[in-house]
Amino acid sequence: MKKYLFPLFISLSLFSQESENNSNDEKVEELVVIGTKASIVSAIEKQRKSNLIVSVVDSDALGDFPDTTAAEAIRRLSGITVENDQGEGRYVSIRGLSGDLNSISVNGALVPAPEGGRKVMLDGLPTELLDSIEVYKTLTADQDADSIGGRIEFNTKRATSLDKTLFKAKFDTSYNDQSQNSDNPKIALTYGDMISDSVGHIIGLTYASKQIITYNNETGFPGWTNDGAGKRLDDDWEMRYYDLTRERTGLTYDIDYMIDDQTAIFANFLYNNYEDNELRYKDEYGSLRHGEVFSDYSEINRIRRDAEVRRRIETRDIRTAVIGAETVIGGWFTEIQFSHSYAEEDDTNNIDVKFRSDRYDTGDCGGPCGYFYYSDPKKVGLEFNSSVAPLWDTSMTVDAWEEDWSLIKDTEKAFKIDLRQSNSEADLIDWIHEARSAGAGIVINPAAYSHTSIAIMDALMAFEGPVIEVHVSNIHKREEFRHQSYVSLRADGVIAGLGVRGYEFAVMKILEILKS
Repeated sequence: MKKYLFPLFISLSLFSQESENNSNDEKVEELVVIGTKASIVSAIEKQRKSNLIVSVVDSDALGDFPDTTAAEAIRRLSGITVENDQGEGRYVSIRGLSGDLNSISVNGALVPAPEGGRKVMLDGLPTELLDSIEVYKTLTADQDADSIGGRIEFNTKRATSLDKTLFKAKFDTSYNDQSQNSDNPKIALTYGDMISDSVGHIIGLTYASKQIITYNNETGFPGWTNDGAGKRLDDDWEMRYYDLTRERTGLTYDIDYMIDDQTAIFANFLYNNYEDNELRYKDEYGSLRHGEVFSDYSEINRIRRDAEVRRRIETRDIRTAVIGAETVIGGWFTEIQFSHSYAEEDDTNNIDVKFRSDRYDTGDCGGPCGYFYYSDPKKVGLEFNSSVAPLWDTSMTVDAWEEDWSLIKDTEKAFKIDLRQSNSEADLIDWIHEARSAGAGIVINPAAYSHTSIAIMDALMAFEGPVIEVHVSNIHKREEFRHQSYVSLRADGVIAGLGVRGYEFAVMKILEILKS
């Protein structure tokens, strides 16, 4: 069983509200103006309040952008580079570092990478499911050790943000000459409401389908040349055809129960399915030998045709569940949270077949085997004489047959408790014993027990993980009896006199020890 260290971080927000009573009872008509400024101000405000280097894309902006995937939305932030796959953003790099060094989470649940590596593909996560995207470019003690490059946090909408019934519907479609029969529909629905005075929920549903068809005529190096007599091709000639359809289906659900003004219980879930159905076809004409070259065409005296057909169906699932509670204890914000995430990549339907024809020479053809026409430099024409017709018909034989099967699954689980405090020696000892089976490390401020409690020292001696002793003040500048600590006999390190920052440094040191 994996053990995790979850440090405590506390944030305090102060709100003030001013009200002004109108001297008369006249009703004033309300004018609401909707624009992009609100989303920009909201994102900037989140960045300003953070003590980290963070970039934010807010919900309103996400809805206005024409971006299909989360990676494409992140592309708009500074310090971000996105790697494309067939015209769509897939992998994200922060500050030029590899995507393997980033951590990706949804509502605090770490998203696994079901590819054999550590990169998380973001081309399957639609923007319509998200309320905000936060990119953290600094590493802090509350982040996982795999966040060296940075951390990307995707947040779905919370019911606690509702002040009235929410209903939002969006439908997009498009048409292009290449795909013709494809209208590329995209549908997004969001509904939220307060079931009662204390219970609210939000559900979001999205579906998108996109067809991509491409035609390419390609050749190698040096390609087309002009030898004085006219143009000629010095390498193989390839004709490629791609037809792929991508479908994305997503569902989010959040429910919040507000027990009172300071305490709430919440649960949120996300399901995302991505399917890539792809057909690739390639014709390759090799072993070329040219004959006479003219201004607009050239003879082909030797040629062989290869063909490759590839059928690939790839599906990916991402599922996250977060259940927790939030409360305020003595002015301190406290959160207890359990998260579970699952990712799967199914690439079991992958077939690649290669065909090859006989090679035809001038002697077999009774003259030139065919012609390349250059009248349209953007699309070169190819013509065979009648003796080379089998190149187009039945002379192709199977040269290679390849089938790939791949099914990768990955799961992440986490449980964190942000705060524990007691003046009881017995409580501290019990918690230390509990950490023997549930904790990876201990950060402890034993206060005066440092100098008196052999029992706490004995309990720590039985704990196998790293222990860091923290004192807010510099105990060595205080009374002489405070210079001796029983806890220090067990601690792997002692931090004193750095104030509350000592807790942060202690957690970072424990993470360093655990990593080594």
